[in-house]
Amino acid sequence: MNSLRCFLCIAILSGLSLGQQKSGKPLPTIIRTSFARQEEAPVRIVSMTKTVDNQTRAIVVRNVSQRQITSFQLAWVTVVPEGCPGTPTEPLVHEQAAENHPLAPGQEATLDWYRLPTEQLLNFAKLQEAKVLLTQVGVIRADFADGNSWKFDLPAAGIFDVEEMHYVSKTCARDVRGFLCTKLKGNASASLSPELRCYYGCVTAVTHQYCSVGGEDSCTNHVCKNPDACPDQMCQLVCINPN
Repeated sequence: MNSLRCFLCIAILSGLSLGQQKSGKPLPTIIRTSFARQEEAPVRIVSMTKTVDNQTRAIVVRNVSQRQITSFQLAWVTVVPEGCPGTPTEPLVHEQAAENHPLAPGQEATLDWYRLPTEQLLNFAKLQEAKVLLTQVGVIRADFADGNSWKFDLPAAGIFDVEEMHYVSKTCARDVRGFLCTKLKGNASASLSPELRCYYGCVTAVTHQYCSVGGEDSCTNHVCKNPDACPDQMCQLVCINPN
């Protein structure tokens, strides 16, 4: 029944603009935040937890090199993916202060003081008339105990993971329409607009079916709280004004 309902929903909306439905109510805004897969980086993000209010609630990094690291630096970049509804814009880059946090080879550290407010992203999406935003978090610098450094030129690259951006570009219309097929259970967050409701929902990476959706207030590494019901899943924040 759910599959039939979703199929009918997508069929009805397939000919509509992604700006709004015929009823005049706005379509959802999808905030997709992920950490970059940086195989060449000596320090890598290995886990990231997001909440409704804060997209960088907890970040776990690991020294994957064989050398002592004395400090490292993170950054994130936000884009309106090509082909998704919204005004094209240059990547919005936020470089964070360097962390003077020594890491031995194989050592991990949990960083729970970063803040990327969801409200800030929603305001940016509104300004760009965007229904899908992609934010990638990654490492842009690592300093070794021997005095050498590794750097990633994010402003020049524009994005950490090009493949993910291309994937989001191909699926953004289906994501926005598909989440309309679900029952919205999320509650309004105290720091967000009172009439705005946000929740984390999951889609399967392979078949792109929508499942395990509604009521989730956090997400770690794109995994919802009921992975058995949604294999190979991706977790995304969905915000909508139900009025």
